[in-house]
Amino acid sequence: RTHGYSNTELAKMLDKKELIHTLSYEEHKVYQNIQEKKKRQRVKRGIITALICVCLVLFWPLVVRVWEVGSVNFVVYTDKKKYEISRCNELSSKKGYIGILLLFLLDMLQLWLTTSVLLSWFISKNKYFFPIPSLSIRPAALLAASTGGNAGPLGQYGINIGSMLVTWTLRYAKSKVEDWMGKVLNKAMRAQRKAQREWESNEEKEERKKAKALRKEERRKRREEEALKERQQKVEDAKQRSASSVVTNSTTAKEGEGEEKDGGDEKKEETERTTDDDNVTNGEFYSQGEVPSWLNDGTKEEEQPSQQSQPYGDSGFDELD
Repeated sequence: RTHGYSNTELAKMLDKKELIHTLSYEEHKVYQNIQEKKKRQRVKRGIITALICVCLVLFWPLVVRVWEVGSVNFVVYTDKKKYEISRCNELSSKKGYIGILLLFLLDMLQLWLTTSVLLSWFISKNKYFFPIPSLSIRPAALLAASTGGNAGPLGQYGINIGSMLVTWTLRYAKSKVEDWMGKVLNKAMRAQRKAQREWESNEEKEERKKAKALRKEERRKRREEEALKERQQKVEDAKQRSASSVVTNSTTAKEGEGEEKDGGDEKKEETERTTDDDNVTNGEFYSQGEVPSWLNDGTKEEEQPSQQSQPYGDSGFDELD
């Protein structure tokens, strides 16, 4: 043998307690690290699951509402597409089918863009997101450039208007496709009607003209009835306004008369009270049980018997003199 070790020599070299203990300790540490990593993953999953359950319980009415709105919109969209396809089938318009396909693609692009923008608030980047161009506008930098100052840290923040431009472009394209599709279907409908009229008989033409004149007459009568109802409503409103103004004026006049009457009664009572005070001051006493109106508090009937029982008659005070 010129180099290396035999098996017996290697066994003797490896058969050492220190080396065995060291290797076993390292293997135990690796095992512990793996178990701790698994525990952390389990705890993390448990916390996420608990948060999802709490959010579902708290926002369940909102989730149900969103689901209902989405279901209704989906049904409306499918019904609209079914109707468009049926119209294209009735008119035998191939261009109409092409327009429906283009509209469907544009709707899917808008849905993809909306979903990507919503998810971008929670996820930084993903290869499945809509490819939105980065066109940022920095308001602080623009203000600083206009005033000649320094934007500072706020100049680094901006608003990405790329999604807005893409959305506007898709909507503009969709409106143009819808206009083109409407013109195509209108043209196909006119062509179909023209082909049907060529095969009509004279009697059918006369019936169609009569039906058209009848529809015009019905529309005219309906417009006249609506105009008549509007005029009657205006007249009734004017009558109600005039009646309410008359009632208001009469109520105001009655209140003024009542205030004048109350003022006259008060003046009359003050005059009588002043006259009675002057008579008492001059020494003129009342005979025959007469009591001034301002002293008549229910004691008149009680004082009359005592005055009649005077031994000197009605003018007892004069006899004493």
